[in-house]
Amino acid sequence: MQAVGVTATVIAGIIVLAAVVLCVRSLPDLNRYMKIRRM
Repeated sequence: MQAVGVTATVIAGIIVLAAVVLCVRSLPDLNRYMKIRRM
């Protein structure tokens, strides 16, 4: 049971890390998009 919990925690951590990386990568594109929208 403990091994399953550790595996689930690791998988959750990887998913969170991937989400953060994606957000950071898309931030410049979002800023550019907002600037275009304002103009």
